[in-house]
Amino acid sequence: MGRSRLSRLLAVNRYRSSRRRALTLACALRIVIRPQKIAVGCRSYANTLKGRVVCTSYLGGSALYEIDIGTGLPVRASTMINGQVAREGETIDISFNASACVLLDEQGLLIA
Repeated sequence: MGRSRLSRLLAVNRYRSSRRRALTLACALRIVIRPQKIAVGCRSYANTLKGRVVCTSYLGGSALYEIDIGTGLPVRASTMINGQVAREGETIDISFNASACVLLDEQGLLIA
């Protein structure tokens, strides 16, 4: 399974600059969240989206999901298996805490 464009952007730009820049009006931005910070199949946090499971990979006691939320970039979520596992093609809720989000500008620089 290839890495998504968003994860490639993060991998390429993570060490590009330690400078932070202020957020401005009409600034394009990307939200980056670690896969293990996304809750799958529930509404654990206030920020909830619906998506369709594109791919499920089993990794021992955990599952890695690739989820299409309609943006053209897949969302990856990693969760411990504790009962039911979402199947490919299934529509599920994913949720995340705002404090888990990292904001990047259009050049991939961290927004303060």
